[in-house]
Amino acid sequence: LELVVIFDQYDAMTIAQKITDALSKCGTSDMTGGMEWGTFKTSLLDAPKKLEGFLRNVLEGPCEQAGSGLPMLLVVDDFEQMLDKPESKDPTRVSPDHVTVVMAILRAFKNARTDSRLVLTSRYQFHLPDGTLDLADTLHDLLLPPMGEIETRKQYRQTKRSRDLDNEKDEAIRIEHHKLVDCAIALGMGNPGLHDLLYGFIHNNPQEAEKVLSEMEDYKNKGSHPKEEKLREFLENLAIGSLLRLAGPSGMALLRALTLFRVPVPSTVVDIFVNKTGGDLDRLLSLGLLDQYEDIVHGAKCRACSVGPLVKPKLTPELEDREIT
Repeated sequence: LELVVIFDQYDAMTIAQKITDALSKCGTSDMTGGMEWGTFKTSLLDAPKKLEGFLRNVLEGPCEQAGSGLPMLLVVDDFEQMLDKPESKDPTRVSPDHVTVVMAILRAFKNARTDSRLVLTSRYQFHLPDGTLDLADTLHDLLLPPMGEIETRKQYRQTKRSRDLDNEKDEAIRIEHHKLVDCAIALGMGNPGLHDLLYGFIHNNPQEAEKVLSEMEDYKNKGSHPKEEKLREFLENLAIGSLLRLAGPSGMALLRALTLFRVPVPSTVVDIFVNKTGGDLDRLLSLGLLDQYEDIVHGAKCRACSVGPLVKPKLTPELEDREIT
């Protein structure tokens, strides 16, 4: 698949330009219905809904079939930038500024006969009504729980290659780096962005990294925010405190109850605690406060849930012995 990544700029003209750049082997006339490319691109400024027709032409034209064409993998990364901020009761929706573009993308992929594929990466689930249909329901939810140790070490190896960090000749420094990396893997709690940030500290300033990792350990154990600016900003941008307020008292009670378990538990078990606390499981999942897994016994047939590792430190007080019993 021909990879096209949309990130940070989500307007119709930028999306069309990125696709044509990736598919430069194909002529643009087939994509624009015969219109001159410059004229068509400019028209998207005033009429972003034209993006749907453009995408249909692409998906059922040069990107239709493997073998004879160039099927595309369109990745809309950090999709939550196109969503309204989650609110206490209403489902998270696409922001008014982006509704036309998102509708165009989802309708085009829904209706086109094509070998091309679409991936949206988002912390939150969302709704996008289109008449009697919710276009979000045409998507398949692919569960991405926090990374395990194997994935985090793969990420670290990739980071070393991309930053050319394999040339350290001093054995003592290499050993110290390995110790710090092991610590970062344990404290990053499976969050790719946090791991990358911690790796950066280790390689830019190993002495400062020890202090940063100590502050991260305090967050993990006590929920206290770090003093180091970049790390503090990263955690604040996750808005865990705000999301917990949106969960409400019953949601908080459900999250606290689920800290009882060290492994993801089946939804049938979670339902018992839903009945006891009144918490809304779907709401917690849509806010990203609970992680979803394939169940370790039943696999994909059964959904399993666990409190997000970056969320758990903020759930105070810890369960008392009588609650655990």
